[in-house]
Amino acid sequence: MVDQAPGTLTEAHEQCVPDLTLIRMLVHQAADGVPLPSGLGPELNAATRRVLRFLELAEGLVVADSDRQRPVAVLLSRRLDRLSVAAKAVGSAADRADLPGLRRAVLTFDALAAAMWRVQLGVSRVRHDSPVQPS
Repeated sequence: MVDQAPGTLTEAHEQCVPDLTLIRMLVHQAADGVPLPSGLGPELNAATRRVLRFLELAEGLVVADSDRQRPVAVLLSRRLDRLSVAAKAVGSAADRADLPGLRRAVLTFDALAAAMWRVQLGVSRVRHDSPVQPS
């Protein structure tokens, strides 16, 4: 699933960008009133799983770098749980061919992924001059 583990927090975030872009693009291209393409659900599920995996790897980097490992680990794992629920909602909406629901689920997933990046950067002791910003 993940070709190479990220060595830095910024690398982990950068590796999420193509999949987040793909997710948004696939849903944006879906037309109202037209059945969703048959391969859309599996493609969305694979992309959300990759994003989750990279953010989970980034979480490990942040926790390992923290003076307060337990509280930071709990905070980040709960944020990751919320993102995982949002990923399941993307898959469920795609399975039901519910385009409005899929659009809402993707917006939620995207917002939670961006929030996860900000939280990871905020609790990381390593400060970055130009952190990757979600688009």
